[in-house]
Amino acid sequence: MTGVSGNASVAVSWTAPTSNGGSAVTGYTVTSTPTSAGCTAVAPATTCTVDGLTNGTPYTFQVVANNISGSSSPSTASAPVTPSTVPDAPTGVSATAGNATATVSWTAPGSDGGSPITGYTATSSPGGLTCSTSTTSCTVHGLTNGTPYTFTVKAMNAKGPGSPSAPSSSVTPEAVVPGAPTGVTATGGNNSATVSWTPGSNGGSPILSYTVSSSPSSAGCTATAPATSCTVPGLTNGTPYTFQVTATNAVGTGPLSTASSPVTPSPNGPIKGYWMATANGTLLTNGAARSYGSPAGMTLNAPIVGFAPTPDRKGYWFVGADGGVFNYGDAGFYGSTGGQHLNAPIVGMASTSDGKGYWLVASDGGVFAYGDAAFKGSLGATHLNAPIVGIAGNGTAGYLLVGADGGVFAYGSAPFQGSLGGTHLNAPIVGITVPADGSGYYLAGADGGVFAYGAPFMGSASGVTNQPIIGIAAGASTGYVLTGQSGAVFAYPSSNFYGSQSSGSSPVVGVSS
Repeated sequence: MTGVSGNASVAVSWTAPTSNGGSAVTGYTVTSTPTSAGCTAVAPATTCTVDGLTNGTPYTFQVVANNISGSSSPSTASAPVTPSTVPDAPTGVSATAGNATATVSWTAPGSDGGSPITGYTATSSPGGLTCSTSTTSCTVHGLTNGTPYTFTVKAMNAKGPGSPSAPSSSVTPEAVVPGAPTGVTATGGNNSATVSWTPGSNGGSPILSYTVSSSPSSAGCTATAPATSCTVPGLTNGTPYTFQVTATNAVGTGPLSTASSPVTPSPNGPIKGYWMATANGTLLTNGAARSYGSPAGMTLNAPIVGFAPTPDRKGYWFVGADGGVFNYGDAGFYGSTGGQHLNAPIVGMASTSDGKGYWLVASDGGVFAYGDAAFKGSLGATHLNAPIVGIAGNGTAGYLLVGADGGVFAYGSAPFQGSLGGTHLNAPIVGITVPADGSGYYLAGADGGVFAYGAPFMGSASGVTNQPIIGIAAGASTGYVLTGQSGAVFAYPSSNFYGSQSSGSSPVVGVSS
């Protein structure tokens, strides 16, 4: 015996008995449990429909066969069958307009028709645009701003969709203010910075303009769309700045973007070329890099270990392992550790962004600040897992130290963006540099591997170089160059390549652009 659910009814079917008791079966009587509802069928029919049942309530059914002698025993009960129908219409439909959208909400119907509701579909008028959900709210997309819409909702269960609800009140989608621009970057210039960004959502109305603001000053700039960059004037060289951008459309001005990474304006930045310093003080120049003298040929108390140019690239400093500093061109002398007792040898130097000072760093993490270079801390007397091998400046008030294990230590205004400390390396780290736009930093390994933090990865010389890499320098506008111990140069992108030179018998110990 089987039953097929209907609306407050079940159609019951059975098989005629194998024995009629010697007299033809004249009919059948069906009864239900838990109620006394039933139905009859005249033979030879073997089906009838039991009405008056309650949707959502399970029922079982039994059948007796009748002939002139009477009624048979009841059949075995059927499996439970639950009558049901489609759900009632949802109620309380409302809508809230957005930009080319409307969010529709409603109350579940009072009756699910005896079968659980499986979902809802909201439909717009005009347009017939829909959204579906298993909850009691969904958002219809693709509407036309300025057009009024109403919405109806249908509930669905296993029987299918029910009748549509009464329509919502009319709502009209409208444009909103633009979303915040993304990917804000800046490149420092002389008392200025050029800021670039990617547009966000236009909010349903064309973006008209962008406004850039700076921190810590009130300086800014505006750009008329579709331009996505402008230059902020009136900044102070040597001071780190961050920048935020807003977009404006006919509705109004949107929220501020996420701030850019800090950028420090300076009279000049990296040039289209680079210097390489060797241990005996020889200076190798490539591209636009010019020589203003060197300690080559001098009797040195300790080998040269580092090199740093002035911001205008019209001068530079050499530093020896004893901390002796040699200045050339417009580079001023602001002090040194030459002749002093050091706990560990000097391994590098970095200049301030205005060129009026510099930092020296020793392999034990000790930092020595001269001129307007602010001392912001050091690792001296701290247990290190690996010796410090390089330093990079950030304005006049911050610097980054890097260890041979890739550990990075940030001080003052220099932002920490990640390190390799605790990571297995194929070769020790030998240097650190900050890209031309001031965003993030790069670490270089002796095998030519490059690790980028907060700055785009451009490539590496890992598996390419046949000589140990000794350092890394920022490219003229983007990327970086790696230098090998014998003077080989690897440029990323290739537009940063301006030639290479053999260092002869004295190894290259520093590179700058």
